[in-house]
This record gives sequence, C-alpha cells and structure tokens, in this order.
Amino acid sequence: MCFRDKIDKVLSLDADIAIISECEAPVKGGFAHNVIWVGDNENKGLAVFSLSGKKIEIAPQYCEAFKYVLPVIYGDYLVFAVWACNVGNYRYVEQVYRAMLYYKSCLRHKKIIIAGDFNSNSIWDNNYRKYGSHSALVQYLGIFGIESAYHVLNGEECGKESVPTFYLYRHRERPFHIDYCFLSQELVKCVAGFSVGSPDLWLDYSDHLPLFLALE
Repeated sequence: MCFRDKIDKVLSLDADIAIISECEAPVKGGFAHNVIWVGDNENKGLAVFSLSGKKIEIAPQYCEAFKYVLPVIYGDYLVFAVWACNVGNYRYVEQVYRAMLYYKSCLRHKKIIIAGDFNSNSIWDNNYRKYGSHSALVQYLGIFGIESAYHVLNGEECGKESVPTFYLYRHRERPFHIDYCFLSQELVKCVAGFSVGSPDLWLDYSDHLPLFLALE
C-alpha cells in the first residue's frame, strides 16, 4: 500500500511492464498514467503499469467474478496479473484456479504471462480441497504447457523452493515462496533472465520480494 512512496523504486528498474498487488488507486496516489487498476478498496487493489509507454488494455474476456485475476493485452502478449485474495466463495489460490478454468479458451495463446502474488504453495494443498489447490493449479496450467519460470529454470519442485519470495511480517526467520511467474512454452524458450529480489534491498518496501523477468 501507499505505492506513491514506492513508485520511484519501481521506475528505477526501467521495466516495460509491472504488476503491483495491494496497490492504492492511481487517482489517490497521484500516479494515474498508463496504468490499469481494479479494486474495491482505494487503499489496495491490483495494478498493471505499462512503463514502456506501450498501450495496455483489459482483455474483453475479463470476468469481474474473478476480479483479481486480471487479463491484460500488451502488444502480442496476454498478461494475467494476479493478486490471490478472498473473493466471494473463493479463498486465495481457489480464485486463481477457478479463474483459469473460466479462461480456458485463452490459455492456448502463444505468449502468456501469469504473474503476481498467488499467496499459495503446495505445502498448503490440504487447506484448499474444495475449489482447487496450488498443485491443482500447477497441474492444470501444465496441460497447456504453461510453467513456473522459477521452477523450470532452477529445477526445483513445488513446495521445495530454496529461494523465498515472502517474509511473514518481514521476519527473516519466516520465509515462504508464494509469488510466481508462469509462462507459455514459447516464452519459456525466450527467457533471458529471471530472479527474485534481494531481501536486503526490498524488505523495507514490502514483505513480498519482486520477481524480475527478462525476455529476449
């Protein structure tokens, strides 16, 4: 939240596109420029910034029932921005899993990025048996050849990640891996770099660390 105090840090990265979860409304924060924002609370919603100046727009398939799984068209990319939270009957990853079922017809797109704060990991699968667990989501996306960049590039299994993306209450002794960037096969082949931000550099700004993706 209070993204107005952090936007300069994001701009310094010289990224083309940025997905920010729990982002205050642009009008409130004073940074309403080339950004798509959705939310019910002006203090925190889901934002997608085009920092390159290229046009971004919400995909016509967008369904507000899955408000925080936001499909955005960016050039020839279909980007799903994710903030897994409680929406209606769905809790956290359940919202994402059900959204992906709804967007099934979109998942054959050649250039897909599904990224953001999933608030989930396979270690908690037993908590999400009713509407879909993290492992169910990973397996479903795998049907379409969509895989987690971190796991493909590091050769690690879900639930056994060696690099955390989140520190509960910013405590170094409470690390978890709950943020992801899933890519279609065509994009997996084009990865020029992928990394998780350093806690030494980023914990002052958020309990979540940023994910950095570079494509050729």
